[in-house]
Amino acid sequence: MEPDDPATRIHEAGFRTCPRGPGHVLADVLRRTGGVYETTTPLSPWLRDDIREVAELTSDAELLAIADLAEVPVSLDHLRGLDPRTRIVIRAELRYEADEGARVSRTGDRRPAVVTIMPDGAVVAGDACPPLAETGS
Repeated sequence: MEPDDPATRIHEAGFRTCPRGPGHVLADVLRRTGGVYETTTPLSPWLRDDIREVAELTSDAELLAIADLAEVPVSLDHLRGLDPRTRIVIRAELRYEADEGARVSRTGDRRPAVVTIMPDGAVVAGDACPPLAETGS
């Protein structure tokens, strides 16, 4: 994690969404894995649903199999040589290709933010740009 990483900036601004600080300490992860530069990360139910929907839209059997997993492997090999005290981020995300994002049902869904980093660099509590309320017209 770099000093300008959003999670680091949010933590330094006093918003403690993670009690032990943002990310994971590489040494702690390696201790849990027995020194192996590979770990796993969970797939949340909503992420698995999104993966499943894209897999069905694109007829991608390999992606559909991933949607059935509770967690996925993550290689840490690219972190060899880093100071073991380095904080790292381990996450899974779904990136849409071509028009996939426009074709899935939940792309427009947006959860409110815990904090917002403003263009001037200020960190403020809550959602600085809440979704517009639906009008009845």
